[in-house]
Amino acid sequence: MTYTQTVKIANFIRNSPALSAIFKPLARVYVRLSGYRNMGLRFHDIIIEETPEMQRAIHRLPSDEAYKRQFRQIRAHQCGITQHILPPNERITDATDIPYLKKNILQTEKEAAERLELDNIFVKR
Repeated sequence: MTYTQTVKIANFIRNSPALSAIFKPLARVYVRLSGYRNMGLRFHDIIIEETPEMQRAIHRLPSDEAYKRQFRQIRAHQCGITQHILPPNERITDATDIPYLKKNILQTEKEAAERLELDNIFVKR
């Protein structure tokens, strides 16, 4: 499933009051139990980055945001090695867990789909 499909499903759930009432509490519990915020990571820091689209999206980040991403990942690895979590004042909260890669990921997936379509074009004579 691509990130674009995930965003479309999330928007559908947000626009449906019944589904939103079911999934929002479940999402909050999932985020709390996953613990990535306790280690100083944002949601986009834990997305699998081995796909070409993610590599392009990360490459397009401004240098200061890329540096902050690397710092958060290194700090989380250090927390994992020492088996400690960050103090409450250094943890990521709902307000600071903003989707900073969303625009880049959607754009690179759109470009990949367009490239695939153009590569497979069939011309009739």
